[in-house]
Amino acid sequence: MVWLAAPELIRSACHLYHAWPPLTAALARDVTGYRLALAGTESAWTRWVLDSIPDLVAHELERLHHLDLLQEHWEARLAATPRRSSSRLPDVLDWLYDRPAFTISRVAGELKGRCGLSLRGVHLLVEQLAKAGVVRDIADRGGERVWACDLSFLPPGR
Repeated sequence: MVWLAAPELIRSACHLYHAWPPLTAALARDVTGYRLALAGTESAWTRWVLDSIPDLVAHELERLHHLDLLQEHWEARLAATPRRSSSRLPDVLDWLYDRPAFTISRVAGELKGRCGLSLRGVHLLVEQLAKAGVVRDIADRGGERVWACDLSFLPPGR
């Protein structure tokens, strides 16, 4: 909630009534520059944002490249896995891009309405993903296992 409210709080605190300070992961990496730009004039903040755009674009291009690698890796691992043509596995894969760590109940809760997946159906799909090496069991939270996507093939620090 704080993350969503942060731009409005910063805008109000710094009296930036004509500018909307975006908070993306790439902008948040330069904490000192962001803080200094906000403490200055509106034109200083605007200049800092405009100077940051090449880094933002490079960051997004790198992120997209890693998502392509991720998709290729997952598809290669799942290619050998037999499944029905009506399998909901592609729906779960799409969901994993935004949530690389999850519990089965969370997947079922979020995909039940969209795909009609039951808790048992999600459990079977996650087991299929685990057998293919796409996800792995990382923790047992008092009866409910926590799963995470295998991202070991990505470059370090990503």
